[in-house]
Amino acid sequence: MIKAMEEWAKPVPEHEVLQRMVGTWDCQTKFWMAPGDPTEGTGTSEAQAVLGGRFVTQHFQLPDMMGRPFEGMGATGYDKSKGKYVNVWMDSFSTGFSTMEGEYDKGSKTMTWTGNAVYPDGAGGTIESPIKQVVKYEGKDKIVMEFWEPPAQGEEMIRNGEITYTRRK
Repeated sequence: MIKAMEEWAKPVPEHEVLQRMVGTWDCQTKFWMAPGDPTEGTGTSEAQAVLGGRFVTQHFQLPDMMGRPFEGMGATGYDKSKGKYVNVWMDSFSTGFSTMEGEYDKGSKTMTWTGNAVYPDGAGGTIESPIKQVVKYEGKDKIVMEFWEPPAQGEEMIRNGEITYTRRK
């Protein structure tokens, strides 16, 4: 059994894709909360490889998002049993976790994530909404992450956010 576990725990080439995220990043954000011009901001991200490169953890900070400081943390890995990338995210705007699964396209150097998020409904309850993130690796020092979700339950997804990560030198 130990031999099987050792083999199971070995990183595979898919884990190398995760290493592109490692580093200290300056982040330019744009979020569209309503039609018109986006709310823009500047933040930072620190990402590190952990557990022998099997996962990457991220700590993201945005001093002003909708008049409040925003802080988030996540972990990303490649799950050999699912044959997919996996992500868990938590932040200061919620008390829950968001989870997503993703696939990487080598040709376009793009990771596409899908999952669900839970939001307050404004009446004391919650609603669950599908979410999508598209992460484009534009060279070793630039990553662009797009956020997609429906503006209302049952509507088609629209791009409602973007973060451009630029590696600090």
